[in-house]
Amino acid sequence: MKVKAAPGSEGHAARPGVLFAVAAVTVTAPRLALAFLAADGVAVPTPWRIDLLAVSSVATAVVLTGGTAYLAHAIAMASAGRGVLVALWTAALVCSGALIAPAIVATR
Repeated sequence: MKVKAAPGSEGHAARPGVLFAVAAVTVTAPRLALAFLAADGVAVPTPWRIDLLAVSSVATAVVLTGGTAYLAHAIAMASAGRGVLVALWTAALVCSGALIAPAIVATR
């Protein structure tokens, strides 16, 4: 499968949507690795666990802030399929609120 570059973008960095998609995968990959290792009975050293969770936390911040901003921009620029994008944006806002509010309350 060959991915076609946008016209005039040869030699340019990846598009923001691709970067947010990579960040979304980076949110879950370290946590899944830790879960699978724990399920197999493999002890993960504390510094490694901290590093993996830090990477996941930074990726979460990128996805929740940048991803929703990118989606809002895509909605404003879209000429077709705006309803689907609005539904996705609404879901992203609701889910981020559902994830962040309990985390803030739990720290008290």
